[in-house]
Amino acid sequence: MSGVLRNADDPMMQRILTAAVDAFAERGFNGTNIRDIGARGGMSSGSLYNHFSSKTEILSTIMLRGIMNLVSLSERALELAGDDARDRIDALVAVHVGLHAAHPRESVVGNAELHNLEPDARSAVVFYRDRQEDLFHGTISTGVEQGVFTTDVPREAARFIVVACTGVARWYRASPQSPVDALIATYQKLARSTVGQH
Repeated sequence: MSGVLRNADDPMMQRILTAAVDAFAERGFNGTNIRDIGARGGMSSGSLYNHFSSKTEILSTIMLRGIMNLVSLSERALELAGDDARDRIDALVAVHVGLHAAHPRESVVGNAELHNLEPDARSAVVFYRDRQEDLFHGTISTGVEQGVFTTDVPREAARFIVVACTGVARWYRASPQSPVDALIATYQKLARSTVGQH
């Protein structure tokens, strides 16, 4: 399953969300209507309204599921990484780069459409975005305390790394010449350089 789809979703739900991600990524939220989503998914507008009350609810579902999945996977990666900040920053970068490389259209929607969410959904997305940044910031700050990172601007370093890792969704496409593991390794190296790893 992707960052947006869930195993528990029925087939129609999966078709709606997949079609909506494609439509929003290509045409933007404001350039897409319910009929466009239905046409892409081969379903009627009525079928969509059996699952969602509005186009805005579809968008909020996509964005909330995406960011919550990112945070959940990142937290799990930290649990498995142990206490060494060098291993922890590598783990965070692997998740962040890997997920955005694997699901670029979801990333494009998630990073372009925040202003189109209703206030409650917007606040929830911002909360999880801040949580993701805090995972990086906390890891970097711990590394400074451990004496393995030398940056004197851990918050700014965290933001720099998060933005860079997120940005791979805009240009990276996996190929035999450019496997995702190599991309992750490169960004781990860049992240270590950013924090001044000994």
